Amino acid sequence: MRPLPMRPLPVSLAVSLAMALAALLLAGFASAQIIHLEPETIDFGNMKQNQSRDIQVIVTNKGGGQLRIGDVKADCGCTVPTLDRNTLLPGESTVININFNSKKFVGNVFKKVTILSNDPDNPEIIFPISANVQAALLVDPPSRRLGFQRAPMGTSYSRTAIFTATEAPQLEIQAKKSRRGLFQVEVENNYEGDPRKAALHVTVPKTMKAGRQRDNVRVRTNLPEEEQNSISPR
Repeated sequence: MRPLPMRPLPVSLAVSLAMALAALLLAGFASAQIIHLEPETIDFGNMKQNQSRDIQVIVTNKGGGQLRIGDVKADCGCTVPTLDRNTLLPGESTVININFNSKKFVGNVFKKVTILSNDPDNPEIIFPISANVQAALLVDPPSRRLGFQRAPMGTSYSRTAIFTATEAPQLEIQAKKSRRGLFQVEVENNYEGDPRKAALHVTVPKTMKAGRQRDNVRVRTNLPEEEQNSISPR
């Protein structure tokens, strides 16, 4: 038995089927959930050290499906994001509160918050955060550590930490001795004739025992924001 020949569809029917298929595809795309953030970046501007600020980010579902926010996490303990709701119907919004603490940062700081969701086109958003942290007191070296590596026994030599006030017209520091008494300490205010500078000279005494030695020098200043400091000779 010979198979019946296939007859082509009428043009009008083929066009109708194509339009119906396109409509289904468009409806599928339109029904997908879409995550939208406002603002898209955060700049906390100028901040002092150990200052804390909060900013709210509005999250809106601009698609047609249900938006689920799986996780919101920061790359640093200085930044704490808190999500109000993790499920949004079409058109609904929620808030992510972002708290940033400038801690002991100095200068331009860049952090990020990662937002994971079921948005098919944007499942992971890297949300940038920046701030310019202005320190009331600068310390050189910034690590606040003075290295005395391989100091020969029976010799005495010094290392110096420089303190500089960035806003106050005059800086004064006080330091009596190292915590364990291993190092000799001398304070020089008005360093190099600058009232905003002070120097802490730490000296290895000739009587220092052999081996790795670590100590800590507590430094007090006249700056309310930086009243307590420490330098670690080792």
